[in-house]
Amino acid sequence: MAQSCASVLHLMHKHDFVVTHMADAVAGAEKNYADGSLASSLIREIGRTNPKDYVKDTVGAENIGCFIVELADRLPKLISTNIGLLVPHFGGESYKIRNALVSVLGKLVMKGFRDVEVEVSSKSIRL
Repeated sequence: MAQSCASVLHLMHKHDFVVTHMADAVAGAEKNYADGSLASSLIREIGRTNPKDYVKDTVGAENIGCFIVELADRLPKLISTNIGLLVPHFGGESYKIRNALVSVLGKLVMKGFRDVEVEVSSKSIRL
């Protein structure tokens, strides 16, 4: 799993056209096989990356940010359970990663409060 995560992240750092397709593939693996381990591993590896690395690699930062946002669209529950792994990047210098994380939090809040007619007690379990 570690080698495949490293390969996927390398592809996303270098090629911007891969981001949407990788998000589709990761979301498809979770939905079809009920296995979110690839998505969790990718989020974990992104969280482990030193935030200073994204200052030097602006294209990679933009691509990773887009991937996180795309993944939040497709798998909001998985992102909400793993958002803590990405918190160190809020203190990083890369604007693109911070902007992506704010977008992710906005999408999670939108998803949590989309249905107004649902009871307040069930809002925490809807994601």
